Amino acid sequence: MSGKVARLVLILLCACAAVNILFYSLTFTSLKKDYHGFSDTDEPDGNNGQRLGKRLLLRENQKKSNYIDQLSQTSPELLLFTFSINNYSICYKNLNGNESDWDLVIVVISKAENFIRRHAIRNTWGSELRALNTQIVFLVGIDENSNIQKQIQKEAELYNDVIQVDLHDTYRNLTRKSIAMLQWLADYCQNSKFYLKADDDMYVNINNVIQALKQIQQQRFFFCHVFKEAPPIREESSKWYISVEEFGGKFFPTYCSGTTYAYSSAILADLLQSAEQKRIISLEDIYITGMAAEDIDITHIHSEKFSFYKQKPTGCTYEHLFAGHEVSVDQMFIIHSEIKSREIDCDTKQNKYLLKVENE
Repeated sequence: MSGKVARLVLILLCACAAVNILFYSLTFTSLKKDYHGFSDTDEPDGNNGQRLGKRLLLRENQKKSNYIDQLSQTSPELLLFTFSINNYSICYKNLNGNESDWDLVIVVISKAENFIRRHAIRNTWGSELRALNTQIVFLVGIDENSNIQKQIQKEAELYNDVIQVDLHDTYRNLTRKSIAMLQWLADYCQNSKFYLKADDDMYVNINNVIQALKQIQQQRFFFCHVFKEAPPIREESSKWYISVEEFGGKFFPTYCSGTTYAYSSAILADLLQSAEQKRIISLEDIYITGMAAEDIDITHIHSEKFSFYKQKPTGCTYEHLFAGHEVSVDQMFIIHSEIKSREIDCDTKQNKYLLKVENE
């Protein structure tokens, strides 16, 4: 009899242990989904988890083989970039709600040392993101200055909006940096209807961009300042020089100005796949929006409101633009304050508040 009791007690204990294991397993899984403190080697939950896991493994292998700055002609695996700072939880949205998509996710391409520019963007045109259902991240490269690296780490911890790709921050590396941008979006930030890439010396009128994007009927497109049949520059002294060996064609394929361009989420996967497999060139806008796009079904939609040259830094100028180039930090604050205050009547160019005081 005592043997039967002992066996019964043992069975009950095993059953209780199984229940506890199941409970803690479910609890841990739930906590993992709610926890936002990931590193580059963590794998977020989602439908692309298996694919992402393989890509993370490839990235780790590449990191060990010191692949940074390696130029690949054919192998896409050599272009799987690693991210030493990866605040991808910034793309999580309304985890407990029904709406999981952003209207727009903006990636600002920035040099590691440009702290003041990033700060200015956060406090001007990038300051009202939630109201516009928009998110912004800053993609920086590696700086050999250890002090800058420490400041980058602090900035990332403070704002949670910095992504650092393991790639030296040079002009010739901009194409690879843009491929890294596409990889990061595809792996960690697919929940957006549209995306926008901008340089850190741009002023972007986000509301104007979103309203225009929502009016576009096409599903697969770039929205930008479009260039067609542009010839390559063969003068070696030019910043945009490209050799015949690098690109032998008479004209570039249709492409966007790289200063700012928007695109639909429908093209992200195909664009990335194409960009990962072609022989890259140093001109990132031509490569990403032209060469990588020419073999897939993508429409280039032109707008003069994406300005790739310097505009007058006033609220009235930028009130109707999508973006303007070569904007200094001081000018960002001037433009933003004038747009927000609406102090100047853009038709008469008069100060509305001064006129009111004078008439009282």
